[in-house]
This record gives sequence, structure tokens and C-alpha cells, in this order.
Amino acid sequence: GNKWKVAWQKGNRDIVIPAEQIETKHTVYIFQCESSTIQVKAKVNAIIVDSCKKVAVVFENAIASVEIVNVNGAEIQCSGRVPSWAVDKSSTVSIYLTNEAGLDTEIITSKSDSTNVLVPGKKEGDDLLEFPVPEQYRTVVKVNKEDNGKSIVTNTVEHAG
Repeated sequence: GNKWKVAWQKGNRDIVIPAEQIETKHTVYIFQCESSTIQVKAKVNAIIVDSCKKVAVVFENAIASVEIVNVNGAEIQCSGRVPSWAVDKSSTVSIYLTNEAGLDTEIITSKSDSTNVLVPGKKEGDDLLEFPVPEQYRTVVKVNKEDNGKSIVTNTVEHAG
């Protein structure tokens, strides 16, 4: 079919899906892997990392998205482009983007903590810039005094210090 499945790998740092066997319509599904590294050597449609612990995924391009679900500890590195990321019910996820990969990339998170996005510095040779994705929000109920209409306004909580 059109799905690559990598499942139940533990301590395997040498998993490679070779470019000669990948087509752009393929999806890579990584399930229940632990302390393993998976390399995807060509452009794929999508990558899904599900229920894994301490994994690393390195890939070139994804046409649609990368989904990270129920993961505890992941480093995901894109050397090309991917338009959309979803991080759901996960903890300690680091997303590494190149200048090309970070262009117009959308990252949606829900029920996740310790998610960081790392991008190259301003010029070549600079250290990576690390941006934490907010985990806490402040919501305030607003009342319009003229018509008694109500709405809510939500912002991220910023910590000073």
C-alpha cells in the first residue's frame, strides 16, 4: 500500500527508509517505538509518530503534515519543508527546523507540555534559537457595558524573571 509502518522498535538507532523505495504518496507511521532513531530519506505525504518514548525522527520533506500523538520525549528534525505540525497529548517534544523548513510552518498543539521549536540563528554558524510553545493561558470574561454582550479573551501567560 501507501503506508510505511515502523512499530515496536526498542533501542534501534539504525532504522532507515531508503529514498529508492519511497513515493510522495506514502505515509510513514511510527508506533510504540522507544529509544530509536528513524530516518526518512525522501519526500513523503505525511509522518505520524504515535505512542513513542525517546525517539528521534529525521526527514527531508512532508507534503501534508507531521503528527505527534501520545509521545513522551521526541526530537523531530526536518531538513526540507513541511507545512503543518500537530502535537497532541505529548510531552518533551523538540522540533528542529531549517530556514527552509521554518518558512510558513504552522504548529498546532493541544494537551502537550515542554514543546520547543528550534530554528537556525540569524547567520550561518550562530547557535540555534529555541522557542518554547506556551502551555499556560489566561482567559478573561469581558462584558460590553453598552449592550451587556459577553465574550472571552484568551492570551498566553508570560513569565517575567
